[in-house]
Amino acid sequence: MRPFERALGVAAVFALSLLLLFSATPTAAQQQPPVLPQSTAELTRVREDVYAFRYLNHVSLFVPTDEGVVVVDPIGGGGNPQAPVALKGAIASVTSQPVKWLVYSHAAADHSTGGAVFADTATFVSQANAKAAFEAKNDPTSPVPTVTFEQMMPIDAGGKHFELHWSNLTPQNDYLVFWYPAQKVAMAVDYGRIRTLPFGDIQGASPQRMAEWLAWVNQTFDYEVMLSGHGPRENIWGTRQDVDDHRQYYLDLVQAVGDARAAGHADNSEEMVAAVRAALAPKYGTWTNFQNGLAGNVRGAVRWSTQ
Repeated sequence: MRPFERALGVAAVFALSLLLLFSATPTAAQQQPPVLPQSTAELTRVREDVYAFRYLNHVSLFVPTDEGVVVVDPIGGGGNPQAPVALKGAIASVTSQPVKWLVYSHAAADHSTGGAVFADTATFVSQANAKAAFEAKNDPTSPVPTVTFEQMMPIDAGGKHFELHWSNLTPQNDYLVFWYPAQKVAMAVDYGRIRTLPFGDIQGASPQRMAEWLAWVNQTFDYEVMLSGHGPRENIWGTRQDVDDHRQYYLDLVQAVGDARAAGHADNSEEMVAAVRAALAPKYGTWTNFQNGLAGNVRGAVRWSTQ
């Protein structure tokens, strides 16, 4: 049991939809193992008044207050068009308060699509760099943010104080970090990965810059729970140590790629990937997507090393 779980007690997890039950014809069933039932959606109480809603690998956060609900991301893209409606139902199962603030963590469609279901009551907020992307896609299901900020924006509602901070990963970056100081909860969508490899070939910034940024997160925000924007239930939240472990992964990846080069392995070759895998597996082999995602991470590390 992780430290913050001991502090919280057992998290209350509520099933919000029927399990997906998959059936197969007798012939197909003989050819492949059966698929176990999978939860479509879950509502997890991670603090007294902080809830994480997961729908098919995407995660939203919401906090009820006496003056309305603060939500981070409607998560209606990425093949989840029904997620915002399910999220709205999850919120209604906890509070009768309407959604007052809908915070976009960034403009990517998988996280930002579908906020229109809250448009009758919500003000839409993003970091300033994200607004142009919303305007360009002109999606009626995804309202353009009407409130933006450059560096930091406080939200005060119902006696609760929240802060939105620009991620500052790169000058063009449109991500923000959500922080709820009183409950020591932070959310860094996509970048605050929990026991999970980075996406693909590490597009956002170099591994060294990612490590530097994650160190900044731990130095800047006083938190005990970090919520991610993706993952199976056991990987959607973690501790400061999990974030530091993710930071170290980037550095270890760079070192392993350099060692593979020094051993004469060609960039991105099967031999290089195998050497990096052997070097990293003892520490990271149990992480989500280690088997399938490592080759992409190697490509990213190689690409950034030549820029």
